Amino acid sequence: MMRTLNINYAYSQYLRNHSKAQNDFRAKNVIEELGRINLEISETSRRFGYKLFPDEKVYIGEYGLNGEIARRFLCHNQGERISQYSIDDIALVTGFGTTDSPSPGTLSMIFRMLDMQKNTGIYVSAIVSDFACLNSRRINPDISARLSIQFINFIENLGFDFTKGELRTHKNKEYGKFIPIVTSTLSISEFNDYKEATDNQYKELNIFRGDFALYTYKAMMATDILLPIAAHNKKAVLVTTGLEEHYHPNFARYVANKFRKMGGGYETIIPEDFQISAFYSKVINGFYPYAKMSRSIPESSLCIGDSESEIINKLSLDDEVSNIVIYQMMESMSGWDDIKLNLAKRAFEEDKGWKDYKEEFMEFFLYLHSLWRKSEPKDYVSFSNYVFDSNIGC
Repeated sequence: MMRTLNINYAYSQYLRNHSKAQNDFRAKNVIEELGRINLEISETSRRFGYKLFPDEKVYIGEYGLNGEIARRFLCHNQGERISQYSIDDIALVTGFGTTDSPSPGTLSMIFRMLDMQKNTGIYVSAIVSDFACLNSRRINPDISARLSIQFINFIENLGFDFTKGELRTHKNKEYGKFIPIVTSTLSISEFNDYKEATDNQYKELNIFRGDFALYTYKAMMATDILLPIAAHNKKAVLVTTGLEEHYHPNFARYVANKFRKMGGGYETIIPEDFQISAFYSKVINGFYPYAKMSRSIPESSLCIGDSESEIINKLSLDDEVSNIVIYQMMESMSGWDDIKLNLAKRAFEEDKGWKDYKEEFMEFFLYLHSLWRKSEPKDYVSFSNYVFDSNIGC
């Protein structure tokens, strides 16, 4: 009997075969949660008019014509409009939170960014969201400061091309000039109209800071997206992010349109023919018993900063659910081409050679773990040093 990559079926099998799961209310509720996530994806796409990949109308130059985009992303928001612009007129904007070391979802965004930069020549604005994370999550500022430096070193070590973009934090001077201009246009009610899909869950888990900090966070994200248009004369921005954060590009578009309507000089900052598009990544399911992988819930995920033993233990799991999660990780962040991924999929389905692909992927993950460790700042950096020393961060 062939195995399937259907996560819902895998959970039904897991519940049937494991006595521990039969007495765990979280496992019993996870199928319902999986259904809710799928419904939410469908409803979000329908409500906002997002289109699923593959879509032959979406490409950047020749990139995407052979499935490079559809392979890694779930859906898009006005992605077809990006195809109308020359590479020199587009900026790719993506960001990475400093709450923890990179998870598979974060690594997927990093590798897609590097791949697009290398193969299209697109200008990349990559943001290590140091101060935004302080406003959106209850995290230790000292730890966030050191993680910010480590993220910059890690992405640079992976091959970020500084001749084709910027790798920065929220200490950036242009950014600092622009954000008070953005916030000067907004009211509390406008912030409340744009919510992240995980807002309610994170409030229940007491992960968020206060409301004012959350408003600041939303303004910071909009500023990140609009900065290449306002400061670097780009005509179009392509945002790559998770679907749960789909309101960021929409909110940035709302702010840009408000600039255009306000007059008094605001309209000179954003050109009339601006374009903001977005590619949204595929969902990676969580390890048992979580429906979705999230760095904010460590048990659901696997980060490259976890211990070597944790990485080996999780990637060695061989139950129905874990194998599907591991394949999803391969698909999203391994960099394997379609041929190799299809061979891995067949090996899983037929249960022949699957262990070999898992071992190869584990070696790759452990390499990233080692590179992450090597990217640690050599000297101790306090939060105060990080904030006020112009030689630290960027």
